[in-house]
Amino acid sequence: MIIKDEVSYILKMLEDGRITSDQAAKLIDAIDVKETVNKNNYSAITDVVVSMAEMSKRLGKIGAQIGKGIIDEFVDIDAQQDKKTVEKIAVKLSDEGLVTIESNGKINLYQKAEGEKGELFISYGGNKKELSSLVNISNKQNQLSVILTKNTLKRVNIDLYIPAVLLKKVVLLGKNELVVTNDLRTEDLEIVTNSGSIVMNQTNAIQGNLATSHGKITLSNCQGETLKAVSTNTMISLINGEFYNSCSTQSTNGSIFFTNVKSGQVTAISTNGNIRMDQVACQVADLLTTNGNINLKKCTTYTLNHCDIEAITSNGSITALYEPTQKLQFDAKTENGHISYDKNVFKLDHIKRENTRIIEANGSKVSGNETNNECVCRLRTYMGSITIKKDDGGK
Repeated sequence: MIIKDEVSYILKMLEDGRITSDQAAKLIDAIDVKETVNKNNYSAITDVVVSMAEMSKRLGKIGAQIGKGIIDEFVDIDAQQDKKTVEKIAVKLSDEGLVTIESNGKINLYQKAEGEKGELFISYGGNKKELSSLVNISNKQNQLSVILTKNTLKRVNIDLYIPAVLLKKVVLLGKNELVVTNDLRTEDLEIVTNSGSIVMNQTNAIQGNLATSHGKITLSNCQGETLKAVSTNTMISLINGEFYNSCSTQSTNGSIFFTNVKSGQVTAISTNGNIRMDQVACQVADLLTTNGNINLKKCTTYTLNHCDIEAITSNGSITALYEPTQKLQFDAKTENGHISYDKNVFKLDHIKRENTRIIEANGSKVSGNETNNECVCRLRTYMGSITIKKDDGGK
């Protein structure tokens, strides 16, 4: 069952120490399983995962192991209630292979261990004779294609287990359902969903393009050269990632969160949503939100010794938290707000008050500069306040 694979995989990462308990809980929350298990089972499974995540600090591996066992029990019960036909097809994919999948159900991609063969599972609510009327399958010449027929109304779920190879291109087209990739390696990755979420774990794509409407985008432990993620009316969350050239995100009516991310250039544009960068290493960051707050925490340089961050918001506040040893300069401007900073740590180079509404201030950190990595923050807000203060660990 799909829920078993997804949740068990996250617990395995928790057990191996690849993610924290908080990150495990966020990934579980991003998985929409309303079509896979009933609401009572899903609520119970979520409670188990969150509990195991908290207990893992004290119980270690056994906490995740217990969680897997309990989840298996719920899945077994659900499987007895779920009358679906499952087709299993062997697939032969090698390096430079091409994969294209279109489905109105869930799409799940997993990479198998070195030397194991690929497998495709297609599950649907019908009999075996109906498969050809639901999807068109092409499985030859290092190419796999699974495309819905135009008149398909029944839900078709896809589970693809890919051999441990580097694919040339992967295209996943979803409708109203979740798309998940685990341990996938490809040069070019394109995921487009309509009202479905996107979850990527341990995925390495040299070039990644993600787009969803009314669905979350959640990435954990992913890397590549460039990433572009666009979401409508939902949030985007990146946890533990490295994108060597650029990482571009855009959300309409949703927030954007970066946690422990490295990238040459970071772009985040949000409408009516917050933007948060926590432990982000970059050379350039351009952050823009309308009617949302911006929070910067432990942001440093990537590769070189200089980092430029520009944060602009209308009708929202900006907070920049600095480390005691960090070099930091700020260039701040606000209308109808105030600018606050630690006067014992920063030297104010320039201040200008055009009237009672507009305040401009430039300052540089004069104490605790024990690193060559310098961060320059250009902060702009309209109808909001700007705060530059020492990181106190969330207290």
